[in-house]
Amino acid sequence: MELPLQIMESYFTAFAERDFNKMKLLYHQDISYFDPLCGYLNGDQVISMLEEIYGCLNDFRLEQTGIRDKGDGYFIIDFIVFYTSLKSGNKIALKIKAYLKMDNQKITEQSHGYSLHDLFKQEFGFVGWLLGWNRFYQNRIKIQTRKKILNSIIPL
Repeated sequence: MELPLQIMESYFTAFAERDFNKMKLLYHQDISYFDPLCGYLNGDQVISMLEEIYGCLNDFRLEQTGIRDKGDGYFIIDFIVFYTSLKSGNKIALKIKAYLKMDNQKITEQSHGYSLHDLFKQEFGFVGWLLGWNRFYQNRIKIQTRKKILNSIIPL
């Protein structure tokens, strides 16, 4: 039986290697997930979203910078994802704080915290720097991203 910290390390190793099948095995079937860009997802939507966003990147790299066991199955993991945007061609280095909850050796809840403004500055350059803090601008991009993800999960 693996210890919770070992499971967290296995999860982030699988994420770094983009081994979505292994990640799926570590998730509870009813996983609850939140991401500032993608919103709330659950169950199979989570792996589909990860495959959609990270699966096609040629130069994806993940660097875990810290992991803390908060007790009672809660973990906080700091990491940075590096990749080249398929849309703009810009290099992205996004610092993310992940909050995960485990129960019966499965990840049951996961949420990510990061700055949308920081992401948009890197993704869209000057326009992202200028407008990336604006809720209307953020919501427009969030809606587009969510539609793309949900359409890939359940084609219309």
